[in-house]
Amino acid sequence: MVSKVVLSSLVVMMLLAGVGIGYTAAFLTISGSGAKPEYQEAQQQQQAAAIQRFRTYFDCIPPSHNETQITSDTWLHYNFDEKGNLMMIEIETKQRQDSPAWGYLPQGHPGMEFEHWALHVWFQDPEKACPDLISIVGKFRAEGVTVEPDGEVSQPFFSVKGQLFKVNGDTLQVYVYNNNHDAIGEAARVSQDGFTVGNTKVEWISPPHFYQTGKMIVIYLGDDAKMKQVLEKVVGYQFAGQ
Repeated sequence: MVSKVVLSSLVVMMLLAGVGIGYTAAFLTISGSGAKPEYQEAQQQQQAAAIQRFRTYFDCIPPSHNETQITSDTWLHYNFDEKGNLMMIEIETKQRQDSPAWGYLPQGHPGMEFEHWALHVWFQDPEKACPDLISIVGKFRAEGVTVEPDGEVSQPFFSVKGQLFKVNGDTLQVYVYNNNHDAIGEAARVSQDGFTVGNTKVEWISPPHFYQTGKMIVIYLGDDAKMKQVLEKVVGYQFAGQ
Protein backbone atom coordinates (compact mmCIF):
# COMPACT_ATOMS: atom_id res chain seq x y z
CA MET A 1 0.00 0.00 0.00
CA VAL A 2 1.26 3.46 -0.89
CA SER A 3 1.48 5.77 2.12
CA LYS A 4 -0.20 9.19 2.32
CA VAL A 5 3.25 10.78 2.37
CA VAL A 6 4.18 9.11 -0.90
CA LEU A 7 0.85 9.95 -2.48
CA SER A 8 1.23 13.56 -1.36
CA SER A 9 4.73 13.71 -2.85
CA LEU A 10 3.51 12.31 -6.14
CA VAL A 11 0.58 14.75 -6.31
CA VAL A 12 2.90 17.68 -5.66
CA MET A 13 5.31 16.43 -8.32
CA MET A 14 2.55 16.10 -10.89
CA LEU A 15 1.45 19.66 -10.18
CA LEU A 16 5.02 20.88 -10.51
CA ALA A 17 5.36 18.95 -13.75
CA GLY A 18 3.43 21.68 -15.51
CA VAL A 19 6.32 24.04 -14.85
CA GLY A 20 8.84 21.58 -16.20
CA ILE A 21 6.79 20.66 -19.25
CA GLY A 22 6.56 24.36 -20.08
CA TYR A 23 10.35 24.61 -20.21
CA THR A 24 10.68 21.27 -21.96
CA ALA A 25 8.14 22.04 -24.66
CA ALA A 26 9.95 25.24 -25.53
CA PHE A 27 12.79 23.34 -27.19
CA LEU A 28 11.53 19.78 -27.66
CA THR A 29 8.51 20.57 -29.86
CA ILE A 30 9.16 19.25 -33.35
CA SER A 31 7.77 20.87 -36.48
CA GLY A 32 7.73 19.88 -40.14
CA SER A 33 10.56 21.12 -42.35
CA GLY A 34 9.15 21.84 -45.78
CA ALA A 35 7.38 18.51 -46.22
CA LYS A 36 4.15 18.28 -48.18
CA PRO A 37 1.08 18.74 -45.93
CA GLU A 38 -0.04 15.12 -46.29
CA TYR A 39 3.35 13.91 -45.02
CA GLN A 40 3.96 16.47 -42.30
CA GLU A 41 2.07 14.56 -39.60
CA ALA A 42 3.97 11.32 -40.30
CA GLN A 43 7.26 13.23 -40.42
CA GLN A 44 6.52 14.88 -37.08
CA GLN A 45 5.71 11.52 -35.52
CA GLN A 46 8.98 10.02 -36.76
CA GLN A 47 10.99 12.98 -35.51
CA ALA A 48 9.21 12.94 -32.15
CA ALA A 49 9.96 9.23 -31.76
CA ALA A 50 13.64 9.79 -32.57
CA ILE A 51 14.01 12.68 -30.16
CA GLN A 52 12.09 10.99 -27.35
CA ARG A 53 15.13 9.11 -26.08
CA PHE A 54 16.87 12.41 -25.29
CA ARG A 55 14.09 13.51 -22.97
CA THR A 56 15.41 11.15 -20.34
CA TYR A 57 18.92 12.63 -20.36
CA PHE A 58 19.96 15.80 -18.60
CA ASP A 59 20.42 18.72 -20.97
CA CYS A 60 23.53 19.32 -18.90
CA ILE A 61 25.17 17.67 -15.93
CA PRO A 62 24.05 19.31 -12.66
CA PRO A 63 26.93 19.98 -10.26
CA SER A 64 25.21 18.00 -7.49
CA HIS A 65 22.08 15.97 -6.81
CA ASN A 66 20.26 14.02 -4.12
CA GLU A 67 18.21 10.89 -4.70
CA THR A 68 15.12 9.71 -2.82
CA GLN A 69 13.38 6.40 -3.47
CA ILE A 70 9.71 6.99 -2.71
CA THR A 71 8.38 3.54 -3.65
CA SER A 72 9.99 0.25 -4.66
CA ASP A 73 9.94 1.32 -8.31
CA THR A 74 9.92 5.15 -8.29
CA TRP A 75 12.76 7.61 -7.56
CA LEU A 76 13.09 11.39 -7.24
CA HIS A 77 16.37 13.12 -8.14
CA TYR A 78 16.93 16.69 -6.92
CA ASN A 79 19.56 18.53 -8.98
CA PHE A 80 21.27 21.71 -7.81
CA ASP A 81 23.46 24.33 -9.47
CA GLU A 82 26.86 25.48 -8.22
CA LYS A 83 25.21 27.94 -5.83
CA GLY A 84 23.02 25.24 -4.29
CA ASN A 85 19.82 26.42 -5.99
CA LEU A 86 17.37 23.79 -7.22
CA MET A 87 17.74 23.36 -10.97
CA MET A 88 15.55 20.41 -11.74
CA ILE A 89 13.69 17.46 -10.26
CA GLU A 90 13.64 14.20 -12.18
CA ILE A 91 11.05 11.48 -11.62
CA GLU A 92 12.11 7.99 -12.71
CA THR A 93 9.81 4.99 -12.52
CA LYS A 94 9.55 1.39 -13.69
CA GLN A 95 5.81 1.89 -14.15
CA ARG A 96 4.81 2.35 -17.78
CA GLN A 97 3.97 5.95 -18.71
CA ASP A 98 2.19 6.67 -22.00
CA SER A 99 2.19 10.48 -21.87
CA PRO A 100 4.58 12.04 -24.44
CA ALA A 101 6.00 14.21 -21.64
CA TRP A 102 7.71 11.10 -20.28
CA GLY A 103 10.89 9.77 -21.85
CA TYR A 104 11.41 6.04 -22.28
CA LEU A 105 14.72 4.22 -21.83
CA PRO A 106 14.32 0.56 -22.78
CA GLN A 107 17.78 -0.28 -21.42
CA GLY A 108 18.09 2.49 -18.85
CA HIS A 109 21.27 4.54 -18.42
CA PRO A 110 24.46 4.29 -16.36
CA GLY A 111 23.48 3.89 -12.74
CA MET A 112 19.97 2.66 -13.64
CA GLU A 113 20.57 -0.09 -16.20
CA PHE A 114 16.97 -1.27 -16.52
CA GLU A 115 13.83 -0.29 -18.43
CA HIS A 116 12.20 2.81 -17.00
CA TRP A 117 10.42 6.09 -17.75
CA ALA A 118 11.53 9.58 -16.70
CA LEU A 119 10.15 13.11 -16.45
CA HIS A 120 12.17 16.29 -15.86
CA VAL A 121 10.69 19.22 -13.95
CA TRP A 122 12.86 22.32 -14.50
CA PHE A 123 13.00 25.18 -12.01
CA GLN A 124 15.59 27.09 -14.01
CA ASP A 125 15.70 27.75 -17.73
CA PRO A 126 17.77 24.84 -19.12
CA GLU A 127 19.19 27.17 -21.75
CA LYS A 128 20.85 29.22 -18.99
CA ALA A 129 21.65 26.32 -16.67
CA CYS A 130 23.91 24.47 -19.11
CA PRO A 131 27.65 25.23 -19.37
CA ASP A 132 29.14 27.03 -22.36
CA LEU A 133 32.18 25.92 -24.35
CA ILE A 134 34.62 27.94 -22.23
CA SER A 135 33.27 26.29 -19.09
CA ILE A 136 33.53 22.81 -20.65
CA VAL A 137 37.17 23.38 -21.66
CA GLY A 138 37.92 24.64 -18.16
CA LYS A 139 36.39 21.52 -16.61
CA PHE A 140 38.50 19.29 -18.88
CA ARG A 141 41.66 21.05 -17.78
CA ALA A 142 40.59 20.79 -14.14
CA GLU A 143 40.49 17.01 -14.68
CA GLY A 144 44.10 17.08 -15.88
CA VAL A 145 43.25 16.77 -19.58
CA THR A 146 45.36 18.72 -22.09
CA VAL A 147 43.01 20.68 -24.39
CA GLU A 148 44.32 22.71 -27.33
CA PRO A 149 42.31 24.38 -30.16
CA ASP A 150 43.00 22.74 -33.53
CA GLY A 151 40.93 24.63 -36.11
CA GLU A 152 37.45 24.06 -37.51
CA VAL A 153 35.59 21.17 -39.09
CA SER A 154 32.51 20.93 -41.31
CA GLN A 155 30.39 17.81 -41.50
CA PRO A 156 27.68 17.39 -44.17
CA PHE A 157 25.25 15.96 -41.64
CA PHE A 158 25.38 18.87 -39.16
CA SER A 159 24.03 22.37 -39.83
CA VAL A 160 26.78 24.24 -37.96
CA LYS A 161 30.57 24.21 -38.17
CA GLY A 162 32.46 22.45 -35.44
CA GLN A 163 35.53 23.42 -33.48
CA LEU A 164 38.43 20.97 -33.28
CA PHE A 165 40.40 20.32 -30.12
CA LYS A 166 43.33 18.05 -29.38
CA VAL A 167 42.64 16.30 -26.08
CA ASN A 168 45.55 14.22 -24.75
CA GLY A 169 46.55 13.54 -28.35
CA ASP A 170 43.08 12.47 -29.54
CA THR A 171 40.52 14.51 -31.48
CA LEU A 172 37.44 16.22 -30.07
CA GLN A 173 34.83 17.90 -32.28
CA VAL A 174 32.47 20.39 -30.62
CA TYR A 175 29.36 21.72 -32.39
CA VAL A 176 27.67 24.71 -30.72
CA TYR A 177 24.06 25.47 -31.73
CA ASN A 178 21.83 28.47 -31.16
CA ASN A 179 19.72 26.63 -28.57
CA ASN A 180 19.19 23.27 -26.84
CA HIS A 181 16.35 22.37 -29.19
CA ASP A 182 18.54 22.48 -32.31
CA ALA A 183 21.32 20.47 -30.65
CA ILE A 184 18.94 17.77 -29.42
CA GLY A 185 17.20 17.64 -32.82
CA GLU A 186 20.42 16.94 -34.69
CA ALA A 187 21.70 14.53 -32.05
CA ALA A 188 18.51 12.50 -32.50
CA ARG A 189 19.54 11.78 -36.11
CA VAL A 190 22.68 9.88 -35.05
CA SER A 191 22.46 6.08 -35.18
CA GLN A 192 23.21 4.05 -32.08
CA ASP A 193 26.65 2.98 -33.33
CA GLY A 194 27.54 6.50 -34.52
CA PHE A 195 28.36 5.47 -38.08
CA THR A 196 25.19 6.88 -39.66
CA VAL A 197 23.80 10.41 -39.25
CA GLY A 198 20.51 10.92 -41.06
CA ASN A 199 21.13 9.43 -44.50
CA THR A 200 24.92 9.83 -44.34
CA LYS A 201 27.25 6.90 -43.74
CA VAL A 202 30.45 7.99 -41.98
CA GLU A 203 33.88 6.33 -42.00
CA TRP A 204 35.60 7.61 -38.89
CA ILE A 205 39.38 7.45 -38.49
CA SER A 206 38.91 6.26 -34.88
CA PRO A 207 35.97 4.88 -32.89
CA PRO A 208 33.34 7.65 -32.48
CA HIS A 209 31.68 8.59 -29.21
CA PHE A 210 28.80 11.10 -29.23
CA TYR A 211 27.75 13.30 -26.30
CA GLN A 212 25.18 16.09 -26.02
CA THR A 213 24.93 18.79 -23.37
CA GLY A 214 22.81 21.91 -23.66
CA LYS A 215 23.56 23.64 -26.96
CA MET A 216 26.52 21.39 -27.76
CA ILE A 217 27.14 18.09 -29.50
CA VAL A 218 30.57 16.64 -28.72
CA ILE A 219 32.24 13.89 -30.77
CA TYR A 220 35.26 12.13 -29.32
CA LEU A 221 37.35 10.12 -31.78
CA GLY A 222 39.48 7.71 -29.83
CA ASP A 223 39.31 4.77 -27.49
CA ASP A 224 41.06 5.87 -24.31
CA ALA A 225 39.13 4.56 -21.29
CA LYS A 226 40.25 7.38 -18.99
CA MET A 227 39.26 10.01 -21.55
CA LYS A 228 35.80 8.48 -21.87
CA GLN A 229 35.41 8.60 -18.09
CA VAL A 230 36.33 12.28 -18.07
CA LEU A 231 33.87 12.99 -20.90
CA GLU A 232 31.08 11.29 -18.99
CA LYS A 233 31.89 13.35 -15.90
CA VAL A 234 32.23 16.69 -17.70
CA VAL A 235 29.81 16.41 -20.63
CA GLY A 236 27.41 13.58 -19.76
CA TYR A 237 26.50 10.08 -20.83
CA GLN A 238 27.43 8.91 -24.33
CA PHE A 239 24.26 8.68 -26.42
CA ALA A 240 25.78 7.01 -29.50
CA GLY A 241 29.01 5.42 -30.66
CA GLN A 242 31.26 2.45 -29.99
